[in-house]
Amino acid sequence: LYHSVKTTVGEEAVLPCMVEKQGNLRVLQWSKEGLGQDYVFYFRDNQPYESFQNPHFKGRVKLSDKEMTNGDMSIVLSNTNLSDAGKYSCKVVMETKTIKTITLEVNEKSELIEFDLIQLGENLTGRTVHGGGMMGD
Repeated sequence: LYHSVKTTVGEEAVLPCMVEKQGNLRVLQWSKEGLGQDYVFYFRDNQPYESFQNPHFKGRVKLSDKEMTNGDMSIVLSNTNLSDAGKYSCKVVMETKTIKTITLEVNEKSELIEFDLIQLGENLTGRTVHGGGMMGD
């Protein structure tokens, strides 16, 4: 599955992450390459944990759908800026684990910000159920 999402600097952007619902959500982790142990967004026990969130993203990230209806784990990143560029991943742990990767390209105002989304699925034993290669750059 491959998506491209575009927006401009200063606008908000939805980072898409749709997963098949399989039981209760254990953990939702949104991370970004290069952030170290910090998260863009961390959700567990029906609530977001701001203590695990990187300061750069504090106050700028929310769930696209608070109820996460039909497995919608997408987040909305507001007030996007050039340093938001990079690779993001959405890790969802329910009965199985799903990881999706999004590449965010941030350009100056009047240009576009581009997100690339690759979906990978695997169960907790690590056997690949379905996967996708990198598309785009």
